Amino acid sequence: QLARHPERLRLGGETRMVTVLAADIRGFAALAERFDAAGLSRFMRRFLTPMTAIIHEWQGTVDKYVGDRVTAFWNAPLDDPDHPRHAARAALAMRRHLVRLNQELREEAAQRRARSRPVLIGIGIATGECSVGNFGSAQRFDYSVLGEPVTLASRLQSVARTYGADILLGEAVAETV
Repeated sequence: QLARHPERLRLGGETRMVTVLAADIRGFAALAERFDAAGLSRFMRRFLTPMTAIIHEWQGTVDKYVGDRVTAFWNAPLDDPDHPRHAARAALAMRRHLVRLNQELREEAAQRRARSRPVLIGIGIATGECSVGNFGSAQRFDYSVLGEPVTLASRLQSVARTYGADILLGEAVAETV
């Protein structure tokens, strides 16, 4: 789209209804201590590559990676009238992939006669009105999303552990799906 419409490469945003997904690895600090820097980089690539593919498969836009965290949103830049459902389906697919990844890690650890600890994630999903566009400074900007649903998705992801859940949905998402 940007190749066809380079005028869209400007700071600013538009107000849209979007669904935001925030996911991160539980106990990441302890997990990271098991690796050297190169090993941690390889592990994160192994984790994030399929998670990103799942988000794209369900028509989501990856907003950013921060350490072990991935944030994504739906219904921007392309219209997706079923965005809450697509985000929820992506979360379920991410959870299913994690089961396979943990099985692979167990098998690899068994071959090394090492102990394996499962990788656990928390996911929060929220829907609401946000500003979507190019945000940042005059020197550097990124296509991103700003608004209360971003904060809510992050908080739901964080509190999911308290409830013994992998995935928590905001009220608007739950009503839709």
